[in-house]
Formats: sequence, C-alpha cells, structure tokens
Amino acid sequence: MRRAAVGLVAALLLCASCAKISTADVPSPDQTPSRYVLTVRADGPRWLGPGWWHDLGLDAESVRQKDVTLLRDDVPVPLYWLDSPDGPGALFYGQTASSESAAAAAYVLVLGETDEALAQASVPLSDRIECQAATTATLRLEEDLAYRSTAPFAVPWLWQMLRPSERMDVPVQLPGVLPNEPISLTVHAWGQSAMPQDPDHHLRVVWNGEVVEDHFWDGSEPETWSLLLPATATVDNVLTLEAPGGTEAPVEVTWIDALEVTWRRDLAPDGDSWQTWRAESDGVACWSTGAGDADRVALLVDLDGRASRSDTSVDAGSGRIRVAQRAGDVGWIGVPWMASPPDGVRPEETLLEESLEDTSYVVVAPALFHDALGALLAARRSEGHDARLITPGAVYDTFGRGVPEASAIQTMVRDLHERGSLQYLVLVGDASPHPDAVWQANSMVVPTGWVQTAHVGHTASDYALATGGTEEALVAVGRIPVSTLDELRRVVDKTLAWRPSSRLLLVSDDEAEFATMVQRLGEGQDVDRVIGAGTEDVRRELFGWLGDGPGTLVYSGHGSLQLLGDEKLLTVEDGQNWQQPTVVATWSCLCAAFAHPTHQSLGEALILAPKGVVAFVGPTGETTTSEQMAMAVAFQMALADGETVGDALLRGWRASTSGNSRHGFLLLGDPALRPMPIPEAGGSGDD
Repeated sequence: MRRAAVGLVAALLLCASCAKISTADVPSPDQTPSRYVLTVRADGPRWLGPGWWHDLGLDAESVRQKDVTLLRDDVPVPLYWLDSPDGPGALFYGQTASSESAAAAAYVLVLGETDEALAQASVPLSDRIECQAATTATLRLEEDLAYRSTAPFAVPWLWQMLRPSERMDVPVQLPGVLPNEPISLTVHAWGQSAMPQDPDHHLRVVWNGEVVEDHFWDGSEPETWSLLLPATATVDNVLTLEAPGGTEAPVEVTWIDALEVTWRRDLAPDGDSWQTWRAESDGVACWSTGAGDADRVALLVDLDGRASRSDTSVDAGSGRIRVAQRAGDVGWIGVPWMASPPDGVRPEETLLEESLEDTSYVVVAPALFHDALGALLAARRSEGHDARLITPGAVYDTFGRGVPEASAIQTMVRDLHERGSLQYLVLVGDASPHPDAVWQANSMVVPTGWVQTAHVGHTASDYALATGGTEEALVAVGRIPVSTLDELRRVVDKTLAWRPSSRLLLVSDDEAEFATMVQRLGEGQDVDRVIGAGTEDVRRELFGWLGDGPGTLVYSGHGSLQLLGDEKLLTVEDGQNWQQPTVVATWSCLCAAFAHPTHQSLGEALILAPKGVVAFVGPTGETTTSEQMAMAVAFQMALADGETVGDALLRGWRASTSGNSRHGFLLLGDPALRPMPIPEAGGSGDD
C-alpha cells in the first residue's frame, strides 16, 4: 500500500472513540477524507449499504453520483451498485491473504479522484443444458483457546488438551449433505509429550457414536491425518475424539489444533445467507429455489482471485436458479445486503516519507495516546532531536499493506535509517501473540516481531523490528507497554523526572556463574554495592539501597515471568515498594515477556508502577548466562560511557554472539533515557 501521500490523517477505527490530537498534521473535524482503508479478515462478499455510508458521514444516494473506486494493491476491484430495501449500496468480493498473524487484507476506497469507474465484469449464461447440482463443501473447526509457545505451529494457539480417559465432543453441521456420499475428516493434532515407548500417542475417532478409527503415532511432532467417516443423511452430527491411553507411555499429552470435514452437498440456498460452491465444469450451476430468490446475486472468483458477477435466470421448467460458471472458479450466491460489511474502516493515513528524512526520534502510538506524549516529545526536541509522533495506521499505510503487521514497522526502520537520521524508535502500546488482538475495537496493540528461539519457541522480539529486516540492529528501540492513558501518564512522568545517576548496584543469584557475570560487569566501574542472593535479609538490603536514591540495578541469575531468583528478590508486587527512580537490567529469563497473553511480566509491572523503575532491560525468552555474557558486557560498558539505555542495548545486540539472546532481550521504556552521567560531564556524581 506504499504510495505518495498528502499528509497524515490520525484517526482510530471508526467504531472506536476518537480523541482530538494537537498536531498540525491532522485535518480539522469538518474535513471529509477522500480515501478509506477497508480491512477484511475472511473471504467472501462484502456489502457497503446505506447505513455503512452514513457511518462515514456520507449519503449513499449522493455517493453513487461521484466517482468511487475500490483498490487493492493499487489495482481496481469491481464494485457492484445495487438497490436494497433500505436504499442503494455497493457489493464487492473481499479476499484475504496470508499475513504474519492471520489472514487479512486491506482495500482502499477512493472518492472523487478518478475519471471513470472500473467496468462491472459479468459472466454470461451458457447455452449448455447440463446443470451442476452438487458441490464439495469443507468445514474447518478450530478454536484458539490455549497458548503454548513451544507448539510447532506458526501461530501456537491450540484448541483442547486430551490426556488418557479424556474426550471432547464436537457438533458438526453438514447443510445439504447428500446421503451415501463419502465424508472425509482431517485431524490436526500435536503430541506434546515424548516418551521412550513407541508409539506414545493414541487418539480414537468416534462419529455419531460409532468408533471409526484408533490412530497411533510417536514423538512430539505435529500429526495430521485424514480418514473417511460413515455417510449420513443428517445435518446435525457429533464427532468425538477420545484419548483412551493404552500406549504404555507413563505420560501422554495430546493437543487438538483443528478439524476439517469435507462432504458432498446439494446446491440449495440456506435462507438469506451466502452459499459457496466450486464450479466443476463450464456451463451452469443449478440451485433449488428458496425465499428471496429474486434478490440473489452470484459472484465468480477465478484462480487468480479476480471476481466478476455471474448472470442468473430461473429455469421455467424446473424452477431452479441457473447460474453461469467457469470450471475451477469458486462461486458465491446470496442476497447482497445480507453480506457482512468490511471488518474495519478508517481514513487512510499516509506520510510524506521525505518529511521524515531528518527525523531522529520517532514515536509510534495510537491516536488516543498522542496528547499524553506531548511533553516527552518536547523534552527530546530540547535535546536536539527531530522528534515525530505518528500512528500505527500511518506506518501500515505508508510502509506496509494497510493491515497491522510488524513487517511495516521493519520497513519504516530500514527506510528511515537508510535515507534519513532515525536513531530512536519508541513503540507505545502492548502486544499479544493472539491473532485477533490487533483487530479488537479500541485496540492499543502495536505489533512486535515473533521469532522461534531454542528454549521458548514463539518469542516476542522488538529486536526483530530494530533490524529493519536486515541482519543487524539498525536503531535503538524501546517499548512503553501501556493499555490505558493513566498508565502512559505514569511512565511519561517518571521518564521526564529522571536524572542520570552514577549509583550502581550489582545483584547475583546464588550460583557461581552468576557471581562471575556481575564481577565482569563491575570491572572498571565505581560499583556502589554488590549483593548476593545468599546475603542475610537480602530483600531488606536490596530495598534499602533502592530507597536511598536514584540508580541502576543490574541482576544476573534465575528468573521467571513474575519474579527474580528463588529467593523472590523482586516480584510483580514490588512496584510499590520503593519510591526512588531506578533503571533495571536483568540478565535472566522471561521476566520482560510483556506480550504474554494471560500474565503480566515483572518488567511490565515495574515500569507501569507510579514510582520506581523508569526503564527495564530484560528477556522475553530463555537463554544461558554464557549466551548472555558478550551482550551484557557490551551493554554495561556503554552505560559506563554515559550512553542512553537504547544505545547501550543496541551496542549489546551488536556484540551478542547468540541469536537467542539478541532476539530475546528488549527495552521497556524510552530508549533516549540516559541512566548514567557522561564521564566528562559528571564523573561519579549525579548530573
């Protein structure tokens, strides 16, 4: 969707509450955008009815008199204008494409910028008498209920876990099923456990109470297989999956990911809903009649994704609806105004890339957050940065294809680094591994990169954004993982109040390798104090130091999502336990996993607390101390040199000898914040 732009339109999805933004780039409220981004998340016809146009502040009757063009990747897409009981509207075929997180696509609706509309292509009826009266239908059953980062899938969300003696019953509706025709089932599963016994997984398939198959397999790998189910003439059916055991494996854990059922059905409308079929020959598809037949419209989609309208007629002899078709096409038939509208609509937001060439500090934040970020941008401008505030939509529309994807942020980083002066990128918003998170109304999600690491599997990685899609980090990146204005205001207030401090505390867990790391990190520096996990009253000592004044805390040792050390040196509840501002760097595991779908990480809890931590460097994954060492030493040396926390992490990323560590460590906070004084300016004292 990259194109020359006319300026920035900062807006939320129209279904969300819009906030007024104090920036010169935003049009005044009485301006009507001429270009809109329409997003679709499932293939099928989409209806732009009178109410839809009204929600945009437009009248469908007058819009019809204008030039209206629908584009996908700058290529016109047919719009079919039709009259509904409520007034005029437009029908188009929405087609998704595979994206990083889910199937999604963006279309651009252009008002009043073209001289002529795209011709409404149609497929004429054939003179052939033969009618296709049945088709093959497929139903995919899937629910994303459980997140398992180590699951061997691109999107590691699973449906249900089965242990021996457990079962799941799945209702299966087969509209128009033809009796005595074959029914096929495909099971997508994952045997999570791996035992020495072979086989170590057993799943039984039961169809309408009849055992159909006992399936065995071995090892912790995805398992996909197909089988035939007994024919049925019943629309409502029940598929049961059982884990009966019997493999002799002491532990057996099986996950169901998805099911696909394929059957033969007649061509018969199901009420007013849209029906789909695959054309098995050139000529005519014959549909039995039903309510609302006079209003039905048919579309054909060819193998290249091009849609056209299909001519229809009612056969006088049989009373069936005759629909033109071409072999291999997918057809859709239904009442136009019963089709769903697009899943999202917003004014197109595009940027003049040339205007960003001198920008050194970019904040990407939803429009709702912009006012609260004004003071932070002013502070960075006072330090000499050309600072800019843009919406995620502007990134998607200018550098991507209009949908929320991390690749658009990568492209922006690469472009602004190569052609400009980009030094710092601040991402304001949370992230989630769930593919639906970015599509929710009022979403405050700004995507992160997701990579596969050795120990955790599916791992959040802002490092992947910092690289711009290249082999090395190009800019310093920090994330402020907020979901509300109150959270953001707290973080901004703490950030602006921070002043560099030379106070340094090194803390190690109670194993030799951790003590060795903190010794390395303290070399050549004035260390205020070293505390080991075995110190008597270690938490009292720790919080005593934290309460004495601003400083930097560096930790090496065991960690988890919500705490550091077996001794619970720091926990998610500790954000209220000290008032003095602190920069924290944790050479540990998991404690900065801000994008976890069900738990708040330690790093999030501390950065969002009213007082205390102003920046948190830590891991979203798991790595060993030896993997972390080179990065940690480079990072600490950069802090001692007075570099900003973002530049220090950038130096650490570049020095790292472990891809797992590079991808698994990030910064929560502002990358332009300077933890320690510049040596020439302040020596060992505070600035």
